[in-house]
Amino acid sequence: MNNIIYFFLLVFLFIKESFANDIIYNDKIIAVINNNLILSNDLESYCKIESLESLNNDNNLSFKNIILNKILINKIIKDIFKNNIIINNIDIKIDKYLNNISKNLCLNKKEFLHYINKNNLKIEEYKNFIKKKILINKIIKNKIYNINLINKNDILDFKKNRENNLIINDIFNTYNLDLIKIKNNNFDKNKFDIYKIIKNLEDNNNKKIKYNKKNNIIEVKNFNCYFNNLPYILKLNINKNYNNNKNIIGPIYISDFIYFIKINSIKKINNKNKIKLFTFDYFYNNEINDKVNSDNNLNYINGIKKKILNNYKNNNMYENYKNIICKKYFLYHFNKNKKFKIYLENIKKNKCTDFFEYKNKWGFIYLKEYEYYNYDEYLKDNFIKEYILKSKSMYLIKKMIDNYINNNYIKILDKCYKINI
Repeated sequence: MNNIIYFFLLVFLFIKESFANDIIYNDKIIAVINNNLILSNDLESYCKIESLESLNNDNNLSFKNIILNKILINKIIKDIFKNNIIINNIDIKIDKYLNNISKNLCLNKKEFLHYINKNNLKIEEYKNFIKKKILINKIIKNKIYNINLINKNDILDFKKNRENNLIINDIFNTYNLDLIKIKNNNFDKNKFDIYKIIKNLEDNNNKKIKYNKKNNIIEVKNFNCYFNNLPYILKLNINKNYNNNKNIIGPIYISDFIYFIKINSIKKINNKNKIKLFTFDYFYNNEINDKVNSDNNLNYINGIKKKILNNYKNNNMYENYKNIICKKYFLYHFNKNKKFKIYLENIKKNKCTDFFEYKNKWGFIYLKEYEYYNYDEYLKDNFIKEYILKSKSMYLIKKMIDNYINNNYIKILDKCYKINI
């Protein structure tokens, strides 16, 4: 009896070992971070997603090495902060991400999801990728961005550099564009139709264009965009065999559609209006509900307000308060924030508002300061702040990653790739 059991145990171990070898053979280990493995299938999936989102058809070794290093960085950042970030309403955030990436590709959400399926990528797999991306961005924002402070001297130093000013002036342009979107079918085989559309766009400002022998009509949509939206359009796949006009972009092939874009005009943003910019902290509590007017809650809230005001005086603001969340805001318009407008316009600098309800939360505002800004300068200064913040944060992330690499086991097993972080 014991011999039979021993025989089956040997068979089981042999099968298990063979199966494990088969998995490793089919899904090669590329890199190791401590106890975590990065497999060839992981890399291929990430490469496919990055290609789809960026419309980059390159899948060469250099591109794969860039993506592998991105995966390594993400895993290191997650490990440094032990994944202790909670993301609320993740499904809503994933849906918002899908809508944004669809718009960037000039598709609606349904067309984009079809585009994903058509490229042999499972929707759930892609959503899982988005979830990880949102998590990493949240970690960077909460744990790294928030500890970097930008002051006015940083902005002034940036502006003193002539090259920086040239970049800023180029960025703040508005572009008026015409967009044509046509269902693909066999259209791309008919060069005559393509030439005809380009010719019509060059010579014609009509809202409708006839483009083939059947006199099929396509609509021309006109819209405006800022420079920071345009580079994404310009790096799309452009076929210069059909078109040498610098003001016309296309044909661009995305999913089942063909696009043509005409740049009608480029204008400097020129808005000299003065705006009132509020800088304030918003304290709120998710747990306080309609019982907020009870004596216990009001006493608790008033106690926190007194403590907060004292801490501001002593420059000791960043103390944690039980059940109270603090967020910093910079607002210059209140079309969607009428509640804030009422309270902000009726409080003095360095004072707290009364307790009020906003978006199913109860909270109060501490007004730090307000300034009158030229709208153009505000936009430019905001861009510079973001640029400096990213630069400082990237430097900090680099230091953290270098320290992590020196104190942990990281190895690339495939000789085709190398660590380039």
